[in-house]
Amino acid sequence: MVKRELKTAAKAAYYFDIAAQTSRRIIQESGRGLAPNFDDLFTRAGQLTGPAKRENIFALAYSDQASKKTHYQSFGEMARTVGGQSGRFPTQLLVDTFEMANGKRIDEPGSGYDPKNPFANRDPRLKMSIYTHKSNIIANNGGVKLNIIMELYKPTTLSFDADK
Repeated sequence: MVKRELKTAAKAAYYFDIAAQTSRRIIQESGRGLAPNFDDLFTRAGQLTGPAKRENIFALAYSDQASKKTHYQSFGEMARTVGGQSGRFPTQLLVDTFEMANGKRIDEPGSGYDPKNPFANRDPRLKMSIYTHKSNIIANNGGVKLNIIMELYKPTTLSFDADK
């Protein structure tokens, strides 16, 4: 049994090394990069720039008809009675891949990551890409704007009329 475990561990390390080398090559040769102006990712004109095209992998297409930062997106499934609830959530692994504002991974020494306050001092792309605990979102519920406070750790969603 020990011999088989060693073969399995060695095989896993071998395949991990191949995956790591391939990933590194894709990153270096893909032409991908971060847009210097992150806001460009959220307007149609900005999305058409070269730097934004290099960053975007999965993107929402924005319209020329709306002003920047006022695009309303659906939460998806309407499983809850008021305001709806999405059934599409990112994995914790995806959230954890967003670096700190200083460019370090959350598990790197000197990153400043605080597990009691996990969204503080993170790369701003995290909160622009993923709703985090206490995110403030303006939603549209049948023509009524709602101000929603994301309470990720509660089974209900707090919302109130955004115009009042």
